[in-house]
Amino acid sequence: MRLRSFTAKSLPEAMRRVREVLGPDAIILSSQPAEDGHGVRVTAALEDSPLEPLTHGRDPDSASGGGVSLDEISEALAYHRVPPALFDRLVGAAAALAAKNDALALGGALDGEFTFAAPPETPTLRPILLIGPPGAGKTMLAKRLSSILPPLSLQEALETTKIHSVAGKLSKNGNLMTKRPYRSPHHTISDVALVGGGGDPKPGEISLANNGVLFLDELPEFKRSVLEVMRQPMEERRVTISRAKVSLEFPANFMLIASMNPCPCGYYNHPDKECVCGPGVVQRYLNKISGPLLDRIDLHVEVTPVSFDQIADNRKNETSEAIRNRVVAARDLQIKRFTDHKSIYSNAMMPSAMVRDICKINNAGRTLLKTAMEKLGLSARAYDRILKVSRTIADLANCEQILNEHLAEAIQYRSLDRENWAEA
Repeated sequence: MRLRSFTAKSLPEAMRRVREVLGPDAIILSSQPAEDGHGVRVTAALEDSPLEPLTHGRDPDSASGGGVSLDEISEALAYHRVPPALFDRLVGAAAALAAKNDALALGGALDGEFTFAAPPETPTLRPILLIGPPGAGKTMLAKRLSSILPPLSLQEALETTKIHSVAGKLSKNGNLMTKRPYRSPHHTISDVALVGGGGDPKPGEISLANNGVLFLDELPEFKRSVLEVMRQPMEERRVTISRAKVSLEFPANFMLIASMNPCPCGYYNHPDKECVCGPGVVQRYLNKISGPLLDRIDLHVEVTPVSFDQIADNRKNETSEAIRNRVVAARDLQIKRFTDHKSIYSNAMMPSAMVRDICKINNAGRTLLKTAMEKLGLSARAYDRILKVSRTIADLANCEQILNEHLAEAIQYRSLDRENWAEA
């Protein structure tokens, strides 16, 4: 990856120099006034190539031993005005490498074994369906979720910035995006606006949410055709827009967070309020979400109302930062687990044959799962997903084996697979 800064009298002139030096695929990281107050300073990067010397004019070979010190890296990144969040990650990664190799013989470049703490491909983010009455906190949970996701790697940041740049959604300063996107379209959205397209094809909401969260509030209120077009992108993590003259492919590795009331009145299964929906109404309401789409949602979470005592409780809860650290540690475990499998980076991506080898349970767990399948009326399609989720729960607990409590927690996340859920 190459990183360069260009100073010119105007933004168009700076952009022209970017294209001349780095080519048409360069990504604009930032655009700011020049240091002397005259003109503009643009920092750009080019993917899929070594990051050239960040020494702003100094001969890279002048570094001792042919390498670059951490101080020189920090100075160069500061000179290029790299955003603070990305600056910390780059210097941190360089420090980690320096601990392994004191010479830090990078030949004046940040390449070779230097990485940005990113796997070869972003692990799949599990879809979640939140079910609960009005005011239970479903929307609040969805908005807070991005705070516990792992921070964007450089590869993810560049990809996310590129998508928003193509869609014309970048902020006025045009800096590199360092936070995971959060998109929450209204339920009146069209299928083209959701997946992308148009006469001049542009990325849709699922691509703008790439590497981030796509929140669909009141899921049954979305048109059936709009929801069905998500099925293939959720499976393949990309969407292809084909027209007579052009065919474009946009990434769509998003985390789907959907929320819904359990019934039209909203109070089915409420601990205090009575549901006023007639016979069969609840099931017809749930049937607005097709089985194939529901099958792709791994976690069905029933959100219950919070009591006054819980709201007024002054006890300190686990912070988002602490939860994020556990999530990052669990993701690192999964990346290490699938090192020898090129196309698999997370538990969610395991095929059925691999599930049997990696998600092993003891006899007591096997009995528990069998009882759940029979007593709760769980469908056969839930079997593999329960084992995958239980493996992830064990990873979050930093446990090598899947315990019975991990399995029991995974079972209760398949609420809507119960054949009698709407009659409970």
